[in-house]
Amino acid sequence: MGTDRAPVPGVAVALLVALAAAAPACQAFAPGFAEFGGERVRGPRARAAQQDAMLELRLDAMLAAAMQTHDVDCWLVFGNGPVADPLFRHLTVTGTWIEGRAALLLCRGAGGLSRLALGRGLAANAALYELLEAESDERLAELLGERLIAADPARIAIDRAAGRPLADGLSATDEDWLLGALPAQLTARMVSSAALVETFLAGQLESEGPLFIESARLTAAILAEVLSDQVVVAAGTSLADLEWAVRERALAVGGELAYPPRAAVYRSGQTLDLERRMELDLLLQPGDLFFLSAGVRYLGYANRYGRWAYLLREGERAAPPWVEAAIGELADAVEAVGEAVRPGLDAAAAEAAASAALQGFSSLSASIARAGRLAEGPADPESRPAALPWHPEYRLASGTGVLITVRSSAPRPGFGEGPLPLTLVETALLTGSGARFIMPPQRTPLLID
Repeated sequence: MGTDRAPVPGVAVALLVALAAAAPACQAFAPGFAEFGGERVRGPRARAAQQDAMLELRLDAMLAAAMQTHDVDCWLVFGNGPVADPLFRHLTVTGTWIEGRAALLLCRGAGGLSRLALGRGLAANAALYELLEAESDERLAELLGERLIAADPARIAIDRAAGRPLADGLSATDEDWLLGALPAQLTARMVSSAALVETFLAGQLESEGPLFIESARLTAAILAEVLSDQVVVAAGTSLADLEWAVRERALAVGGELAYPPRAAVYRSGQTLDLERRMELDLLLQPGDLFFLSAGVRYLGYANRYGRWAYLLREGERAAPPWVEAAIGELADAVEAVGEAVRPGLDAAAAEAAASAALQGFSSLSASIARAGRLAEGPADPESRPAALPWHPEYRLASGTGVLITVRSSAPRPGFGEGPLPLTLVETALLTGSGARFIMPPQRTPLLID
């Protein structure tokens, strides 16, 4: 996808042919998957080429600015054989396979951002980095020391950040080696990369918008295909079947799970409670309302959706009126939150904006997480985090992918007097005028007969 375009569903024959040929697990992809609207799902080589091209753009256009924002002069990232700091893959091309200890040193200066890769196994990155072969740890330490002394940085960021996994990828072994290998005049200048990492990973260039849209629409299409009669059979399909169907389809199209699939069923009466107490693998029945959420990482971008479906009883043509009303209210609330969230907000301000947007709704709450290269927030859509996991210095930027989750806790007909928790999860791109939803927020359940 080379240019931005509105997320309008379309039938893509070439896509379906490619999917059917890819693997037996793909053969069920039909009408629902046409929602993806692309010509085809990209193959591994095309995906790698796209991600590598975008990496170069991001290093050139974003990293130096992020380092300046957070007063970082150099950023030092380590890898050690196949077990590397997870950030290593965000800074090197696809297929990089380092041998032994290696390091990336990125420093900003008057001439722009200098990029240095030291170690063995980094030859594929020759277009992005100046390569320096280091045949031993001693040589690596010598080269690092020389370059850092020449750059004379006031602050050197390393990936150590207690309580912030995104920027805590430097192993204890590598940290001990680093502190022993470099002179004290350099190690004394080391600071955590936490704020820099969040800003760099969360930010997206305008040219990344279409790719993020492509990734999000793929996830929505997978959920729509799973929540259909191609997968769901009354009294024959369990919640675990739904979750495994998502996993299989994500794997079949070359994606990976960013958020594990979670399924929940809502059924009036006592049978469901009994089955839950007996820890049975619940089978869906006519009249069940059920929810499935998942996130797929594709082209390097994570996203997430939660979708509702209703299994029709014999003679029914629609879900009960209260179901339509409840999901419609959630969609209204999601849109209200989307309009309230703006670039420049920190975590507390974003949460306050979301809460203010829900003042006209009763029994509703909302949370906001970031998407794209980040996959953050609770895996279970029904558990609200106590606090948004953002670094205090982080501010939302235009082009950032966001996940908006709205929850309702109102009583529902046929479910007793207590509240029935319902959730809606949508993915959007942040713009100056609010959130632009990739797919229209769900307003009615998917119907399965």
